[in-house]
Amino acid sequence: MVKSAPPRPMLGAVFILSVVICGAIGIWSVLAPDAVAGSANALTGFALTTLDWLFQMLCTSFVVLGAVLALGPYGKIKHGADDDELEFSTLSWIAMLFAGGMGAGLLFWGPAEPMYYFTDPPGLEGSTPEAARLAMVLTNLHWGLHAWSISCRHPRAGADHPAVPKAAGGAKEPLGRFGSLRSVREVADSQARPTA
Repeated sequence: MVKSAPPRPMLGAVFILSVVICGAIGIWSVLAPDAVAGSANALTGFALTTLDWLFQMLCTSFVVLGAVLALGPYGKIKHGADDDELEFSTLSWIAMLFAGGMGAGLLFWGPAEPMYYFTDPPGLEGSTPEAARLAMVLTNLHWGLHAWSISCRHPRAGADHPAVPKAAGGAKEPLGRFGSLRSVREVADSQARPTA
């Protein structure tokens, strides 16, 4: 009996579209850097002055979604085998999150960001009481619940994907020493596909 070759993984539409868009922007940037800079500045200005309400609503919806998932029935789902014991306590996880991610950023940006917005706030005169209030509002948006809820979305979705090894809390057996690029791509592509 002749063994058939394993099926070659197909490149997902998200991957192909991303390569095409990034390649086109890269070529445009090399050929006309001034035009790209002008377009990027115009697009950023439009987004910040016209779509600021959308950004705020999306950030707030992630806070609400995170609270619903954490406090509702989905918050009790256990990752890994049913008989697995927790390796770290909740307090240890919070300490690791602060030390590894937020802590490093807060050491610098904790004082620097509010001072930056206080001296040069968007749309206001700097060094005024209004600028101080806006500086604290923007800093809280960037480092408060909104930032945490956005950061938690991706690992949450990836952990439930069948391509994630059981050793990492997922549904699949370990993938070997270096893992599988196909599985990594499956997890990445699943972020762009609705699940049933």
